[in-house]
Amino acid sequence: MVPRSGVPERVDVAVIGGGVAALTAARALSAGGASVALFGPAEAIDTEPAGGMVLMGLGEHPAQLLEAVGQAATAEIIGFTRRNADALAERGLLARTGGHHVSVSQREAAGLAAAEAVFRAHGVEARALDLAAARDQIGLPVSGPALHVPGEGLVDPPAALAALRVSGALRGSGALPAARAITSDDDGLVIDVGSLRARAELVVLAGGWNLPALEPWLADKLYPVRRQWMHVRATHDLSGALTAQLGYLLARPVPGALAIGGCRWASAHMATGERDGSSGDPNVTAVLSRVSAEHLLGGEIPAVIEERRAIMAFSCDGLPIVGTMPGRPRLVLCCGWNGRPWSLGCAAGVAVAQGILEGRAEGVPGLFSPRRFL
Repeated sequence: MVPRSGVPERVDVAVIGGGVAALTAARALSAGGASVALFGPAEAIDTEPAGGMVLMGLGEHPAQLLEAVGQAATAEIIGFTRRNADALAERGLLARTGGHHVSVSQREAAGLAAAEAVFRAHGVEARALDLAAARDQIGLPVSGPALHVPGEGLVDPPAALAALRVSGALRGSGALPAARAITSDDDGLVIDVGSLRARAELVVLAGGWNLPALEPWLADKLYPVRRQWMHVRATHDLSGALTAQLGYLLARPVPGALAIGGCRWASAHMATGERDGSSGDPNVTAVLSRVSAEHLLGGEIPAVIEERRAIMAFSCDGLPIVGTMPGRPRLVLCCGWNGRPWSLGCAAGVAVAQGILEGRAEGVPGLFSPRRFL
């Protein structure tokens, strides 16, 4: 029984985080018979109200990913993100609109055929579109050809998180007790939530950029990055998820508007180290308006309805961190989504739960293992 405080005295597994990875892991663990307590991270939960894009692969252009990590690792990563999309779809959370990857430079356009080949080689029927076909299928007057990736799509982050919360041990919509520290003694791990404490056999760290405050080992591995979005008046009907500029420009439809984000390269420091989501960089906003007009809107300067910001958790090498922490078998890491929590977090949460319940986690790319930092 969970006391009125919401903090149980002892559980099998404590999951720290409030996003898709934490909620998925907690649900799967509870369904597998483990007693689970869910604790919020120290920072506010980032629901990415203008995000929610479910894409395959990582942030790099697919051809660049293949060049960087090789054929076998690329196959693992694409397969993992495809399973992630399938898992969201099975839960009724994903609208499979397809994803559109627009080439806005000669560099991108030159790699379009290679990107199509990479996806197709790994079982995803991607299709290269010339300029006319891209504009017709995407619904925007984009400035270049594109790659269409079926199976990608969109979720509504606040609604999806609410749906994941309403389940068994996770029932309820109140604020999660925030974990302030994790210590250990002879009787297990201790989660400090202020005046109260809980004990757990295992802890899953599935929060965001502030996880190093709970586990110093992550201090040089996770860092915050601010993403800026704007909702603009929609004069065109975007048909699904869109990325461009090698992943640095993103767009999606939202009710009554078009959400466009990215261009953090316009800041002096790539918006890294930024922990304040209450304000943004005006230079990024200006460049975002100009670039979206030039490459997505046929020269039309977007009429901004509102601006939004989110703080993302990036890893030092651009790869997620999924698995048991080296030297600390009671701590399991499930974090570092590099701005793509909905593309990776659901499959990661399922895999972490499987690893805890069954002693094995199928399908997690070897490059995601925390052991790579040794």
